[in-house]
Amino acid sequence: MVSQADLREAQAQLAFAQEEMQRYQQLADTGAIALIQVKAKEEAFHAAEAKRDRALAQTNPSNAPVTAAQAIIQQQQSQGEVSAAKIAQERTKLLSQRIALQKSIDQDRITLQQLQQDQKKPILKAPISGQMHQLMLRNVGQYIPLGQTIAQISPQDTPLLFKARIPAEEISQIKPCLGEAIHCNPITLRIEAYPYPEYGVLSGKITAMTPDVIESAEPGKSTKPLFYEVTIEPDRPSLTKDNQSFPLKPGMAAIVEISTQQETFLSFLLKKARLIGDRN
Repeated sequence: MVSQADLREAQAQLAFAQEEMQRYQQLADTGAIALIQVKAKEEAFHAAEAKRDRALAQTNPSNAPVTAAQAIIQQQQSQGEVSAAKIAQERTKLLSQRIALQKSIDQDRITLQQLQQDQKKPILKAPISGQMHQLMLRNVGQYIPLGQTIAQISPQDTPLLFKARIPAEEISQIKPCLGEAIHCNPITLRIEAYPYPEYGVLSGKITAMTPDVIESAEPGKSTKPLFYEVTIEPDRPSLTKDNQSFPLKPGMAAIVEISTQQETFLSFLLKKARLIGDRN
């Protein structure tokens, strides 16, 4: 037999479980909690209800079998509802994963198509390996006229060379250091990026010269000056300051001084006149 105190305790637990279930249902309606939490409170309510019914049945033995059976049925129904809620939640989760997976597959397909299109585009390959120091292209999809230079590359493991223009009327005084030539022009290079009072100068020699005269392409001039282009090789690849080395880099500019052995009769007279004047 169950005492009245046990019955009142079961009824109090049932009331508390009912209050908790209703509060969770309100929270679920606002989206604050998951449905599975509501189902858990409903199961707790049905369990408390079954406990109350068993207590009632034991206080009234004539109705005990019926009340106990009803309690068992209610508990099983509650467990079934919770299981159904879990299944529904898992189904929703799997559907979300399927949608995300399909989106990933679609994105991969688009990427693959783009890669296949890129493979069909022409590829430009440099004839040498080196460091690119000037690129004429600026925009994606830019069109290039036939014969246009698109990049300049400094070859690896080769010395840096300077290019200089010699006016056509002075070319007779230029003697490149080609082959076994002995009397070639001494060259002095002042690197503009490294002021020579602090870093000093470089020596060099002319190693190549264009075989024919070149017409200047300077715009806005009616008469275009003629020149020869010479290649100058410096005697070393760097300058030194305070025991620290400063290497030459592609694109650096220099002031070139070319010493010549030839002088005109007029310059000889002027030099002699200055010497005579100094004696007085």
